Amino acid sequence: MSALLRVACGGLLALALGLPGAARAELDASGVMLCALQEAIDCDATGTCSAGLPQEVNLPSVVKLDFGKKKMSILDEGRRKESTEMRNLSVKGGRIVIQGFQARAFSLQIAQKTGALTVAVADAGYGFLVFGSCTRP
Repeated sequence: MSALLRVACGGLLALALGLPGAARAELDASGVMLCALQEAIDCDATGTCSAGLPQEVNLPSVVKLDFGKKKMSILDEGRRKESTEMRNLSVKGGRIVIQGFQARAFSLQIAQKTGALTVAVADAGYGFLVFGSCTRP
């Protein structure tokens, strides 16, 4: 694991656990943000669901949100460095909402005060809910 990725994941973990020294500044839709995807729930059209790690359902574990470029990029080592456009972006009611499409439709919601992340990914016949946390690098 690269040093940058270790630092980013460590900072995200500290934020998620509320450890002393974790950044507490309210997040906004500017600059760059790093997000750790920590748990995924995979459901099919029959209502059968299973929970696990995002990597177990071919989702990244760390993404970079670049609000200036309106791009979301995968930072996982060993994965192709894909990026996708943030097609819709809004900030309202203490939430940052990002929507887009790349092979599957996705919608992210980030709580500005806590960095709590919820992601919905939809495809034909199945979908995912993903939970994690975001912070500034």
